[in-house]
Amino acid sequence: MKRALLVLLLAALALPTLVVGIFYGYENWTGGAAWRRVEATLQAAGEPLSLDAFRPDPLPDAQNMAAAPVFREIFTFSNPRRASLSGLQLPPTKLASPGDQLALIALARRFQPDFNGDATAAAQVVLTGIAPFEPLLDAVRLAAARPGNAWPARTTDITTPAPILSPLKRTSEVLAARAIAAVAGRQSASALADFHLITQLARRSNQPPSLAGCYAGQLMLGYAIQIVGDGLAQGAWSDEDLAAIEAALGQFHPLADFRDGVRGERALFLTAPEALKTRAAAIFTIIDFRSPAAEWFTTALCRVIWLLRPSGWEARDRASYASFAQDWVGGVIHNGFVRPWALAEWNARLSAVRRSPMEFFRTPITVLVLPTFANAARSAAYAQARLDFARLACAIERQRRAEGRIPASLDALSPQWIDAVPRDVVGGGRYIYRPAESGSYVLYGKGWNARDDGGRGDNGNALLGPSTADDWVWTSLRPAP
Repeated sequence: MKRALLVLLLAALALPTLVVGIFYGYENWTGGAAWRRVEATLQAAGEPLSLDAFRPDPLPDAQNMAAAPVFREIFTFSNPRRASLSGLQLPPTKLASPGDQLALIALARRFQPDFNGDATAAAQVVLTGIAPFEPLLDAVRLAAARPGNAWPARTTDITTPAPILSPLKRTSEVLAARAIAAVAGRQSASALADFHLITQLARRSNQPPSLAGCYAGQLMLGYAIQIVGDGLAQGAWSDEDLAAIEAALGQFHPLADFRDGVRGERALFLTAPEALKTRAAAIFTIIDFRSPAAEWFTTALCRVIWLLRPSGWEARDRASYASFAQDWVGGVIHNGFVRPWALAEWNARLSAVRRSPMEFFRTPITVLVLPTFANAARSAAYAQARLDFARLACAIERQRRAEGRIPASLDALSPQWIDAVPRDVVGGGRYIYRPAESGSYVLYGKGWNARDDGGRGDNGNALLGPSTADDWVWTSLRPAP
């Protein structure tokens, strides 16, 4: 009798053990097979899957912008806030946005809160407030004159943006403020020099490529475009200035930079440290329950599941993340344009994964990180549209000066005033251009919804632009003589 009970007990224990073993074996095998298939496909396509593919070649210190003292100290100090560039920033404000017509007045009030003068006086207040930064800005200018750039930043931790990004953004903001004041003071040469310095910094911000670097570069490029717009509105630029500005902006391709950023993020994830997995475990604890006991039980259960998850789930997460990222690289973005129909399909597929509780545990990094790609792409597309508008505005102004009138259509600008007329970054169609007899015009793209909303739109977010239901608009009044 005892022997029979022992046999039954062993059988009762063996059955769940067998089931668990089969489950782990199946998940590990299928997860590993999924990753091997995706890895082979990406390697066959020549896609970089290692961080080493993004590391720049070594540069002699004398040729490396990052080795200049003004930048080197950011990486020398244990606390980057001790570096000189940490103090290079404008006073905070809650006043008018940079897109407001009173941008220069708002800048003056950052230095002098009770300021109540005109644009000329505001320019002087801004230039006086920035004057103490002049030696530091000169050091940045000398550093940017070096031919190459290789940041000594660690790229093994994808949860921490490169320490150089914040100083570059703050420096660009100060340079833009100085340039806007210079435009108002008819110091176009100084404003143009600051414009070119901002573009140099923006070009070197996304190295190695990452989404954080893309955001930083787009914000910096936005400052440069703001300078261009102010100069156009005030008739500050000469024909040579306009040609130089258009050529400088033509070297930027924010959507292509985003695509490289996706590649960089994928390589960072595939070689992520154990710290990433530790942080990922905490995602299951962000649950709001009215009952503390229910929250404690669910949190504890999720942590146990996380610790006991099969190794094949990690491989499946890698495969899912890499595959979804590749859809952006080669499908949603195609020939330099965002394809709305491909984006809708991508969102539908990702939503299906996110709705599945099983897939949530199998592919947590994919489920939580991939949705941020859409906003990052929208930001890049908006930056590309504003860049296109600024280039077209320069070409339109050059034709107006040469022929006494603005063109009847954008096609008239090419090839004399611009090599090729840019296409709408969302869908690849034509940007919509409406000239007026007064010499003003409205230029806009269809925006993130890929629909013509009649030129409706406002400044919106500095990175994302107007809401998804609005167009992306560049409105120009007739420039001052």
